Amino acid sequence: MRQANTCVQPTLLLPAAADNWLYKIVLALSGAALLTLSAKIQVPFYPVPMTM
Repeated sequence: MRQANTCVQPTLLLPAAADNWLYKIVLALSGAALLTLSAKIQVPFYPVPMTM
């Protein structure tokens, strides 16, 4: 007996909303906001200076 190869795409949080364009936009904007906020965090590296 042969089984058909099926690819299951994992979805984040709401599987029913995975095809919704509004869900994708909100997910992208919230990811960008999280990235922006995490870039604002300052961690002191004393006595060694850190440069980028």
